[in-house]
Amino acid sequence: MTSIKHSHMPDSRVIDDLAAHLEKAGAPDLAAMHMGVFLAWCANHDLLSQACKRQHADLILRTRVRELNGSELFVRMAAGRLDTMLFSEAGRSFVESYYEDYLGDYAVALGLDSAHPYAHLDAWDAYDLVAPILTKRYQTSLAPPLRAKVVHLFSKRPKLRLVR
Repeated sequence: MTSIKHSHMPDSRVIDDLAAHLEKAGAPDLAAMHMGVFLAWCANHDLLSQACKRQHADLILRTRVRELNGSELFVRMAAGRLDTMLFSEAGRSFVESYYEDYLGDYAVALGLDSAHPYAHLDAWDAYDLVAPILTKRYQTSLAPPLRAKVVHLFSKRPKLRLVR
């Protein structure tokens, strides 16, 4: 399988890389798992770019029906590099605002040490534990922020009310 070309995207930026985790993890499948879980979740929530979906439709479908796990998707589709160009505009926005915190959430969900979040787990078991956290984080990123608004209702004293 070929990976999506990175060179023509001016805003293309590597978010995470298999090589950065290989020594600590000790094995490629362990090093790829957290990135694979994230990428599979993005595939299941339609956060991949149109080019990525066109070029790798078969891999994405096979992941959605759990024939291919996230780590396999990550290695085959992304060639071991989680890059912004893999994602749609909404996906890229989520990745850029959240991914820095993701490894900590991943480790907590799996009961691992965040300094060494590599464990021999079934990839789909890991996905099932992490996916609800990713969904909650994504939904939170979409919600407008709460802000205090001063409301004058039948009084000279302002009252605070939270609004969206």
